[in-house]
Amino acid sequence: MEHGLLEAERRSRRADGRLGATTISPVFPTCADTYVKKYLNTPAVQAAIGIRAGTIPGGAWADCGVMTSQYEFNYASELPNYERWTKDGTLEILIYNGDADFILSHMGNAAWINKGLNVTKIKEWTKWRGSDGQVAGYFETFATGNPAQNFTFLTVKGAGHMVPKDRPRHALDMFARFLAGGGYAEVPARPKVAPLCA
Repeated sequence: MEHGLLEAERRSRRADGRLGATTISPVFPTCADTYVKKYLNTPAVQAAIGIRAGTIPGGAWADCGVMTSQYEFNYASELPNYERWTKDGTLEILIYNGDADFILSHMGNAAWINKGLNVTKIKEWTKWRGSDGQVAGYFETFATGNPAQNFTFLTVKGAGHMVPKDRPRHALDMFARFLAGGGYAEVPARPKVAPLCA
């Protein structure tokens, strides 16, 4: 089985040794969708993972954007929960988006926070810098029922739907500040290190 998977991956690589790129975003290319689809539709891979012929809906594997099965969407709104949490003020809340996320836009999240939750803004959009000194995005802060516990909405510059994948260093900076209780405008500088992803 392993030999079939490795052989299929070798065949899906470009001449320069990298896996093919996709057009997930015009801002930054990734290769996940294209190479996964191509890889999982390779007969050798399907045989290696035990897929029986004729059992794939629509005849070919597709990513989550293509519905080959009928599902019932029964997801209830989270607004009542956030309304309760912001009123109680017992949780430190951080909602974040990549500013290049075309799946769940940061503008949509900003709208449901500002209009749906109707919370009081105590800090307008402020830039935050990552530990590399670069502008990593912007954040705004809202009041909760507890003056010591704020609610923050933050964007990560240049990141799409998968923020830690697209901007690993800035995602780490953001999570570290969250665990430290906030202070996103005060991310300490770190010495230059090799990139987490090449």
